[in-house]
Amino acid sequence: MVEFLSEMTKIIQWINIHVFGKLFLEMAAIFVDLLQNKRLI
Repeated sequence: MVEFLSEMTKIIQWINIHVFGKLFLEMAAIFVDLLQNKRLI
């Protein structure tokens, strides 16, 4: 049972890192777009 819980914790941590990483990349892309737009204007 303890091993099962530790495995679940690892999976949840991996999902959190994966989702957060994706979100971070999307935010960074939007930020870069905004900077480029300001330069063009």
